[in-house]
Amino acid sequence: MDIKDLIKIKIENSIKDFEKIGINDNWNVNKSNIHNYLIEPRYEEYIDIKNNKIMLWTVLEGDNFGYKIVYSEKDENFGLAMISIEDEKIFLGTYGSFGKTLYSM
Repeated sequence: MDIKDLIKIKIENSIKDFEKIGINDNWNVNKSNIHNYLIEPRYEEYIDIKNNKIMLWTVLEGDNFGYKIVYSEKDENFGLAMISIEDEKIFLGTYGSFGKTLYSM
């Protein structure tokens, strides 16, 4: 199993957890909409808050102010990123599970 498969499994498990407890009051956690924003994981360069270049897996691209959900292999957690005015990918930090990150958007 490669890293892409592992990421996909983590995402699907988080979506199932949301469905079990009936959270669907927001586009981010509405099953019919989540799948519209999930993408095939892409390994991309981001800039962190210290202006360092880091590599993360982009897994969701929303139309909410350009936010993205990314996966950090180093931290083994999901986090948020966004596109700057200069069109740079900025990593905002990790939140833990895909579900926690999704709900924090």
